[in-house]
Amino acid sequence: MRLAPFTRALLVFAGLNLALSLALGDLHSLRFLGFTRSYIGNDLASLYDALRVAEPFHAPPLYERVFFGERIKFQYPSTSLLFFAPFRDLPWRWFRLLFESIVNRIWLLLSIGVLFALFERLVVSADHPPRERWLLRIAFLVLLFSFYPFFKAFTLGQVQVWINCLLILSIGAWLRGSERFAGALLGVATLIKPNYGLLLAWGLLRRRLGFVAALAIVAAAGMLAAAAVFGVDNLLGYREVIAFMSRHGEGYYPNQSVNGLMNRLLVNGNNLDWVDHGFPPFNGLVYGVTVAGGLLLLGTALFAAGRRSPARGTVEDLSIMLLSVTLASPIAWEHHYGFVIALYLVATHRILGLADPWRTRLLALTAASFLLTAHFVHAVDVWFAPTRLNVLQSYLFAGALALLLVLHVALRRLPPPAAAAPAG
Repeated sequence: MRLAPFTRALLVFAGLNLALSLALGDLHSLRFLGFTRSYIGNDLASLYDALRVAEPFHAPPLYERVFFGERIKFQYPSTSLLFFAPFRDLPWRWFRLLFESIVNRIWLLLSIGVLFALFERLVVSADHPPRERWLLRIAFLVLLFSFYPFFKAFTLGQVQVWINCLLILSIGAWLRGSERFAGALLGVATLIKPNYGLLLAWGLLRRRLGFVAALAIVAAAGMLAAAAVFGVDNLLGYREVIAFMSRHGEGYYPNQSVNGLMNRLLVNGNNLDWVDHGFPPFNGLVYGVTVAGGLLLLGTALFAAGRRSPARGTVEDLSIMLLSVTLASPIAWEHHYGFVIALYLVATHRILGLADPWRTRLLALTAASFLLTAHFVHAVDVWFAPTRLNVLQSYLFAGALALLLVLHVALRRLPPPAAAAPAG
């Protein structure tokens, strides 16, 4: 049986990607497959510390005491603590075991299931013979399990596993026409990471009122609950944390953002080693470029599709906004891009509906983007850190920008497809 050109290309690409992962030693999925617990737990430890002292009318307030006083990098709003509050009296050992080894694994399994459902809907065509469909699935399995950011949050024991899953679920819900459910999912994500509240502006501009209402109701309910459980001062005190992180950011090389790139380029703060209790000093140029870059990314995302464009409010349009919100953040760690594998499926679906030469060009750019985002190239991070070429440490950021470009271009090349799956 002769395979379709795209199937052959995907199999070859998956093989090359796996070989590269093995050569670099960045297969973090092995920890998941081997039922190994995470090996750092820093993020969960700071959350546990905050949970134990978050009380209404407690002096000093949560962030004044933990973030600014003890300099513990608890960087989440008090609304995020609602999910953990019933377990606050657990000893640290059992708290960590529950969330790192059980809860996070469930979230990751859910993400994997949804990603395969998206792959079936967006890439696998009914026209493919059964054998070819299985080859496509195997290729995607290899690509998924060698996608470093997707599993990195799990190996760190981070709540980012939840956020990645919620974003992937929102893509699936949008594809099924469940806009309210997508909004509710993003509302939950906003309770953990308020950046995604910017989707309210996106939805309002596209008049997706059901989506906006669901997101707003979930977010508002969470804020009211957090105010009742942890106090209004602790809810509002997070504003100072956001302002501080926006002004300082992080220079540590896994920060794949405009801010991270600029801090490293200007040798402002630490590059190669994680600092538990500190941030880079404020630098006006870093801050200015960070703000300008964020406004540019968000502005182009909000107005990616014209008012009368048939692509307005499509899943590609939503994908652009989700990726732009992540890229525009002053602190965007590598594992914050774990959900991006779903956007590669969205982009591929759109591209396969194009005619050459755009189809070939965009598939090539998508493949290059994937190689940049999928891998942890520690040699590059170490070799170039002390040089002016440390911009090369931002290879994941560059790959994500390339994917964003693909989505923007593809959005304008074709009206929304009538069928769920393209011909392959």
